[in-house]
Amino acid sequence: MTISGVKSGVQAVFIPSLSLFMLTRLIGGNRVITLGTAIEEHFLTTMNWGMGSTIGVVLIVAMFIIMFLTGERKKKGARRHEA
Repeated sequence: MTISGVKSGVQAVFIPSLSLFMLTRLIGGNRVITLGTAIEEHFLTTMNWGMGSTIGVVLIVAMFIIMFLTGERKKKGARRHEA
């Protein structure tokens, strides 16, 4: 019962923290660098589209991996527990 809560917490906290760059920009100014702000900087400031795209793909892959690892897996023929 606890592990499902931990998995839900990871999905609720980790996934948005990767992509919500505007909130960190408003709170921390330009001192805090997240993946979202790094992508924005590479696209808009340095015009390095290749690096911005690479970081974006890494971000998407990281989100899929986290979702896969923390997702619910149903076994074939298994019944769900009713609480």
